[in-house]
Amino acid sequence: MVYYIISKILYFWGLFYYRFIKRVKFGVNTSFLGAVHIKNGKYIKIGHDTNIGYKSWLAVITDYAGYVCKVREGAQGIYIGDNVKVTQRLKIYCAESVYIDDNVLIASEVFITDYNHGINAEMDYSTQSLVSSPVYIGKGVWIGEKVCILPGVKVGTKSIIAAGSIVTKDVPEYTMVAGNPAKVIKIWDHNYKKWVRKYNEKEKLSI
Repeated sequence: MVYYIISKILYFWGLFYYRFIKRVKFGVNTSFLGAVHIKNGKYIKIGHDTNIGYKSWLAVITDYAGYVCKVREGAQGIYIGDNVKVTQRLKIYCAESVYIDDNVLIASEVFITDYNHGINAEMDYSTQSLVSSPVYIGKGVWIGEKVCILPGVKVGTKSIIAAGSIVTKDVPEYTMVAGNPAKVIKIWDHNYKKWVRKYNEKEKLSI
């Protein structure tokens, strides 16, 4: 009984803290499962029935080294949809737009960013403006443990990203990708209702 009361107190305190102190907009039955770090919460929106896991980090960067980031000019910021399940230690760094659609499953220690530092070798990298490009993760995607998703990437509906992958290019819908850089290894066959292997361009798919 005591544990139940304490857990309820912590739950409602969390709702108050993230909504009114951190200024995050979020829907019904959404929860923050312990020590979630928020930076610039007014640029973060989360849907209904979503769980943000333990020690996750959602950071929106509004300015850097004297330069204004695109989120300050009206860009989306971080959006996480309905029924998204985040295990723990998700890190999102956003200067423009990171959009995660509904029903996405995210394993532990995933890193997502929509920006890089400037790469002019005649200047200090730390003093250059951030170069951003929006990231989009489609509905029903499953992202494995320790995946890294880099700026400008679009991940298609129902795709799977294998653990440890580094995603540098768009992922087509209904595909399974793996590796560094991530490449398509399987495709969902709607006729056979199963994943089939992808070989080189001259070979057909094999069940």
